[in-house]
Amino acid sequence: MKPLRLNGGTAIQSQYDLPDLRGRLSRQEGTVKSIRRLYLGIHASAGRKGYSNNRESILNEMISTLADESTRMGFALACPRRVAPDGILWMADLIRNTLHAIFPEADKLEIVDAYKDTEGHGTMLAGLEEVKAKRAKGGLRRAVVVYGFDSDERIRQNKSGSILDAPGVFYLRLPALLSDIKKVFDEAANIQVIENNAIDEKSFSDYAIREISAFKHRCDNLWISMEMNANIAKMDLDNSPETMPSELFEFKTSHIEKLLEEYRKLDPVVKRLGIADADKVTGMMDKVIGVVRQIQDKKTSPPKALNLAFVCVEKGRALSAILEKAKELKYGK
Repeated sequence: MKPLRLNGGTAIQSQYDLPDLRGRLSRQEGTVKSIRRLYLGIHASAGRKGYSNNRESILNEMISTLADESTRMGFALACPRRVAPDGILWMADLIRNTLHAIFPEADKLEIVDAYKDTEGHGTMLAGLEEVKAKRAKGGLRRAVVVYGFDSDERIRQNKSGSILDAPGVFYLRLPALLSDIKKVFDEAANIQVIENNAIDEKSFSDYAIREISAFKHRCDNLWISMEMNANIAKMDLDNSPETMPSELFEFKTSHIEKLLEEYRKLDPVVKRLGIADADKVTGMMDKVIGVVRQIQDKKTSPPKALNLAFVCVEKGRALSAILEKAKELKYGK
């Protein structure tokens, strides 16, 4: 069991196994009943019709208690490791909502769980990657407070950790005294993020290269499919010169248009990364669409359609060669 313990008077904490935590808190008046109730609320109602409403009511009661500075009441949130997504959902909601309830400054900030939907502590942290993507695309202009249970050093060692170097991004390690949380929030609330300086270069490069490589992979899959169809069509045409090979009907403008739409969203990132000839890619895709339209034209003869099919493949490979330069930037060639 890995519980989350929140104490509104002093700290937000997560460090005890459930049996040990029960033993420690059993000496504190009034807490055992709350722990038992919350624990049963999570597990006894899981999968039942009223689970959602039960969950919300418990969270609201906990947040109200934690936000009350006059109480010393604490709570423990526990779930088996094997159902971590449910436990993570509880933890994320409880932490975020409690911070908003206690600190008015939180409404001006983006508060992000470093781990989010990450399974364990993988090579990449989903919460940090989300911040990286939004900043790289030109969004998320307000300051960000990322919270987690690992040290700042360990988070930075993660592949996603470079985003902590971006302007207006703060890391809050839990457990933390409420006074320390307030200091971070006060500082973050007064930060102005400049549009052209919203992300550090390493985070931007990592994000851009990964997205471009993924897009290139999708393009390559299409060119390979086109080439296979063109080669089969060539054999069919050798056997029946007057008949349009059925494989050429697989050349559709919709396939290219979908990629073109994706690339237009990616284009600013590609250009900022500084890839040579990146400004030619959109025009090259338009030309591929034009060639495919010629193949689809009923007036086009089978031999000409076959030649155009190979032209499509050639133009597609030329386009991918430009995108391949992103990998060269990654490895410093």
